[in-house]
Amino acid sequence: MSKSGAANNQVVNPESFYEDVNRLHLSPLWLRQGHAPHQRTVPHLWKWPVVREQMMRAAEVVSTENVERRVLGLVNPALQSKGFFGTTPNLVAAIQLILPGETALAHHHTPAALRIIIEGEGAYTCTNGERCWMEPGDLILTPAWSYHDHKNEGKGPMLWLDGLDVPLIDAMDTIFFELYPGKRTQPLNQPDQASMTRFAVPGMRPANFSWDKKYSPLTSSKLSAPKLAV
Repeated sequence: MSKSGAANNQVVNPESFYEDVNRLHLSPLWLRQGHAPHQRTVPHLWKWPVVREQMMRAAEVVSTENVERRVLGLVNPALQSKGFFGTTPNLVAAIQLILPGETALAHHHTPAALRIIIEGEGAYTCTNGERCWMEPGDLILTPAWSYHDHKNEGKGPMLWLDGLDVPLIDAMDTIFFELYPGKRTQPLNQPDQASMTRFAVPGMRPANFSWDKKYSPLTSSKLSAPKLAV
């Protein structure tokens, strides 16, 4: 072996070497290392009047009868230029709209989600059989693999911000998705906002309550907590 590591005293041509390893799906780490920050996103501002206008236009293009969700993702310009759907490298934010009388199909998936309600009244999210009526300012949690659907029983549009860890789960190649079997909505199996009422007092839990799942039993946080019966 020569000092360069080549056999038979042959000098390795760097250009030929890099072509060979690339063809074999090998990547020299020393070409990828650096000390500069690894910046994949850029600052960007989505102005609500502009986004809302496009959401209302979307309502003229698609309905919840022919698409699963009417959603516009807030895609970071730097990621969009690379064909990547995400607001950050590991999170996606999006605006969702349902009109009066519409239902967004019940399904579940491995990415976890949260919803921050922006506008509207008379609509709800149902998570694992529990309805949570949505009001502006509310935070609604949808744990991973929890069945959820949305319905608007009000008189006006309902809009909210969705946040999901889709890019992170996708990077781990663990995205799974499934519609609720045979129905557009899931059956209700507990009173409306049961978890809110059960955990209205922070840091306390009913003595006879048990929980065996790996996520919080509280699925929503409303502007004003319900009053406790005395």
